Amino acid sequence: MTKKQIQKALQHAKQKLKNIPGISEDNGPFSKIDTAKDSASIQGAIYELQVALHLLSKSEIITFFGKIFSDGPPEFDIETTKKLIECKNWNWQTIHPGQITKLKSSLPAQKAKAAIAKKEFILYTRKKPPKDIMRWLTKKGIKVIKYCVKI
Repeated sequence: MTKKQIQKALQHAKQKLKNIPGISEDNGPFSKIDTAKDSASIQGAIYELQVALHLLSKSEIITFFGKIFSDGPPEFDIETTKKLIECKNWNWQTIHPGQITKLKSSLPAQKAKAAIAKKEFILYTRKKPPKDIMRWLTKKGIKVIKYCVKI
């Protein structure tokens, strides 16, 4: 995608998602894009927007971006009326082991918080995680949806 195409896609997303709380706040995707220090962070925020547009196309009602409950972390990228969603735009084969360790701590905490909120917790990922990570996710009862659109 050219820079002009990316800008056009972001404008489209901003128009479609503009009334959803959190869209431009500190933890929202547009703020993440504006303050990103590297391209991976920008691509991650763009992936959140792509997942959100996909959810809208499936008639999901998005209620918040960058959701943090009043009693604190963990954060969720997207909240719908029935789901709390974490988005990962990772190439799982090249992820540093420290990030995997952090993920293995944060995902169960997110799942537990979602259960308290009486919502389903889902991990959206652009690429399918390796078999060992998928086994771990399955064992922890974490639903994974591979969703990929061309960038």
